[in-house]
Amino acid sequence: MSEHKMLDLHPILKACRNMSESKTGALIILTHDTDLEFYAQTGDIIDSMITEPLIESIFYKNNPLHDGAMIIKDGKIHAVRCVLPSTDNPAFPQHLGMRQ
Repeated sequence: MSEHKMLDLHPILKACRNMSESKTGALIILTHDTDLEFYAQTGDIIDSMITEPLIESIFYKNNPLHDGAMIIKDGKIHAVRCVLPSTDNPAFPQHLGMRQ
């Protein structure tokens, strides 16, 4: 089991505030005890330092990595462009919840 580092939320919060002002959407997952490696493998592993400019540039609409979720694990941006499930409900209409 990996040693958990204290996560500095300031760059994440600042990036979210800036993206909110520009109406830029972002899916950011902060994981602690849950293993999300299955979802991380659907995207690109980058294991990078967390910085405000990096988060904002990843979610910039013309960046090829912007579509999908960012997974933050062990004090780093672990993966980006990750695909998450819409729902566990098998009766959920397929035309809802995903971009067409």
